[in-house]
Amino acid sequence: MSNEPKDLNDILAECRVTLDGQDTDPEFVLKYQDIGIFPRGDVVAIKGKAKAGKSHFLALLTAAILKGEYGGFTAVSEGLKVVWMDTEQGIRNSRSLFRKVIQMANVEAETTRFQMFNLRSLTPQDRLASMTLLSGKYRPDVFIIDGIRDLMTDPNDQKEAFPVVGEMMRISKVNNCVILTVLHQNKKDDNMIGHAGSELQKKAAEVYQVSKDADGLDAYFRVNQPDSRNTPAPDF
Repeated sequence: MSNEPKDLNDILAECRVTLDGQDTDPEFVLKYQDIGIFPRGDVVAIKGKAKAGKSHFLALLTAAILKGEYGGFTAVSEGLKVVWMDTEQGIRNSRSLFRKVIQMANVEAETTRFQMFNLRSLTPQDRLASMTLLSGKYRPDVFIIDGIRDLMTDPNDQKEAFPVVGEMMRISKVNNCVILTVLHQNKKDDNMIGHAGSELQKKAAEVYQVSKDADGLDAYFRVNQPDSRNTPAPDF
């Protein structure tokens, strides 16, 4: 078998759209109230203001994937693998999230189905390269990027935002996984920050918004889905 790179003409021939073949419905990794969410081969965005509970929402989702059911969410199949790439929090916070997931899912800490990496000490360029490396090495069903802003030096620079979102799209397709990525909202509106947010808004199959209601012991997190190419999901 030749290792020579494919000619562009051959690649385009494979990309040509025809009426041959049979289209299938998206393959989801989770269900909520019998509605499929988080499709394989695609990118899903999770947005919210700072400290709104985005990482906690991801922890709940990861627990459901590992355990099979948690908090009303049900995994579509058994044995799913998750890789979580934390780019912004300190190691203490990452370890706390890791411990929370392990406890909620009731699995062993050394399970090979859940890997977490804290990349706060890396440069944006190395974080981006690590995303490609980790996805190829572990082949997760769900790849969490928490968050995308730290894979670039300036999220307002389209020349940086476009390649990062494009690489996520490529990885999700090639590895048939779902990429869940986090990006903060603007302080004055519900839009995700910068050109990175604009690209994600256009390219993501689903967008979820996490917000915090009330304060103190009465506080709770609300999740809604403002955008989706699939069957809309109810609020969580």
